[in-house]
Amino acid sequence: MFRHAVFTAFLLSLLSNHATGNTVENCISKQLDNANIDISAAVNGAGISEQELIVTIQLESRKRFYHATAPEGQTLEFRDEIVDELINTRLLSNYAYFDQGIQVEDAAIRLKNLELDEELADKDLSDGQITTVKTYYICSFEREILVAKLRKLIEDNTTVTPVDVQQYYRQHPEKFTSPIRNRIGLILIGVHPTAAAEAWVEAKTKADQLYFALNEGAVFEQLAAEHSTDISARHGGDMGYQHQGMLGNSVETAAESLEPGQFSEPMYLLEGWAIVRLIEREPAELNPFEAVAERAEGLTLRDAKEAAWNALVTLLRDTANITYNLE
Repeated sequence: MFRHAVFTAFLLSLLSNHATGNTVENCISKQLDNANIDISAAVNGAGISEQELIVTIQLESRKRFYHATAPEGQTLEFRDEIVDELINTRLLSNYAYFDQGIQVEDAAIRLKNLELDEELADKDLSDGQITTVKTYYICSFEREILVAKLRKLIEDNTTVTPVDVQQYYRQHPEKFTSPIRNRIGLILIGVHPTAAAEAWVEAKTKADQLYFALNEGAVFEQLAAEHSTDISARHGGDMGYQHQGMLGNSVETAAESLEPGQFSEPMYLLEGWAIVRLIEREPAELNPFEAVAERAEGLTLRDAKEAAWNALVTLLRDTANITYNLE
């Protein structure tokens, strides 16, 4: 957790004037992370320190961004996102502990303390500094557990009715609609990736000749069987029905512009030169409810759980006294 070169800098930024001793108590019961100086935001009178915000930004940046910092122009937006996450975590964890009676097991806190003691043992820090660092991580640890337990409680108590499922199905037909399927025919004049330029020229010439023959009335299936290097040649070039996304963009784009029976001009692919034919097209179709009822119920419940959680967050924020002190 702490075995990173930047950790020492994090430690120093966590120092506070009131830290004494080297024992960390249960954070939530004592509200040990409530700041009274250098406050970046406050929740119902309890301050979130500027130091806590800075360190949380640094830690989250390491998780989210390749260069461990928000992209240029997004720094303030990212900061505002993190401070709101800290506010939400305070509200939710306090609600879990004080209103719902949810607890963090003492054994888990003791184990976390032991882990922190081991990690900090070789750091050149005073007892007060160690206490401050441990307070930050213990409080974050406890609050994350409480929020997770609260979310599970909310989700476990969220249910949906058959009427809810039916309504969800009607309101979200796109989730239960089978996409367009194109039955594709292909003639591929393959070229090995390491082949010289001459091989590509020869392949293009052959593809042009086959295209001319098709326009003169030649049978696509016969030409595919005789000349195509794709495995579909054994079926006269018939690749079967293909959902969108199963073939490359070039082939799918070509098929979309065709009507059944039509074929494309020779087109370049990574594998060689190809002629694409649209054999048949099945339109998008809404599946009957009976065929997707189980999936509809799962999606309805998933969205209901998310809505219940978001509603709780909104309620807690709307009924809280939240102030910001950001430059």
